[in-house]
Amino acid sequence: MRSSIGTRPKTLRLGVAAVLCVVAGAPVHAEGETQPEGPRDPENRPIDPDDVPQMDAPNGQRQPRVSPAVPELTVGFSRSRRVQLTFSTLYAASKLQLLGRPDQVRHGFGFSFETDIQLMRWMWFRAGVSHTVHPMPRTVVLDEDEEPVETATAGMLHATYFSGGLAVAVDLGRFVPLLDVGFGALRAATPLGLFTGQRGLPCNSDGSCDTGLVCASSGMCEVSLLPAAHVGVGVDALVRQHLTLGFLVRYYAPVTAIADIPLYLAVSLRAGFRW
Repeated sequence: MRSSIGTRPKTLRLGVAAVLCVVAGAPVHAEGETQPEGPRDPENRPIDPDDVPQMDAPNGQRQPRVSPAVPELTVGFSRSRRVQLTFSTLYAASKLQLLGRPDQVRHGFGFSFETDIQLMRWMWFRAGVSHTVHPMPRTVVLDEDEEPVETATAGMLHATYFSGGLAVAVDLGRFVPLLDVGFGALRAATPLGLFTGQRGLPCNSDGSCDTGLVCASSGMCEVSLLPAAHVGVGVDALVRQHLTLGFLVRYYAPVTAIADIPLYLAVSLRAGFRW
């Protein structure tokens, strides 16, 4: 009698467990038994908890939504582009030596357009054009008789640069530092001059003209293209899947006076559209 009473609670517990397992569709195991482990599924590896889908919001609340425009912060994503078009606003400073004018920095502003085409994973071909304007005041000096003489008229220096080169990227995820090198042609259009060698006037006796000018067949100094080189550094930041913002600092110098770099400096704020 004592043994049957002692085993009744155990039998009752097993019966209740069996009913619950049948209802739930799970196999029945006696108390103390352990279920043998099946083979591990190699596909069910641990994952980042942030990758698990969020639970549905309860009580009819608005469901969470992840914007598809936000890019992934994975290495290499920022430079995963084939073509990029970039518009920039420029601050520029010119130290070009001009006849009849003091040797000083001339500040200016402008804009630029650039196109990047990918050559390999970390290098792009970059072509562009920029234009800046630099106000220049009238220049007056004293001659041997202490009389004022005007040597240069007031006006604008228009500097247009046509460039082609390479942009090399150092990938840091969303931020991509860039090294920019290349060659181009600088068109520096000065105001009309007052003395020989200046724009629109006869060439000097040795056939020379002011910076950015060339002695034409007519014997007059005319605006020409000046071969130049440039080097720059900058950073692009990916803010949308197809939009980047950044800045670039670029130095320029004529090829004939490459050791005088920088004779022209430009700092740009960039907005790029990429595909």
